[in-house]
Amino acid sequence: IQTTLQDIRLNLEIRIWARNEKEKNDLWEQVNSRLANIQFTSLTGSVANNLMNFNILSSVEVDEEGEGGASVIKSRVIQVQYNFYNV
Repeated sequence: IQTTLQDIRLNLEIRIWARNEKEKNDLWEQVNSRLANIQFTSLTGSVANNLMNFNILSSVEVDEEGEGGASVIKSRVIQVQYNFYNV
């Protein structure tokens, strides 16, 4: 018998680094698309591994200092959540 006490929320943090805004946005689109599309892959997808309810919790832009204090490194921190149902 399964109860909700066996359910686990799995939070992941993904960080994308890029040299400029366009690269960062392109990488974000690729990561987002891949995570959304892999859910239902029959043998290796997240659903096949009991990871359900893919949800993006947040996406935060971060500018980091480069050489000489210039803000040149662009990154984005993405927090994703899955529910794992222990079956």
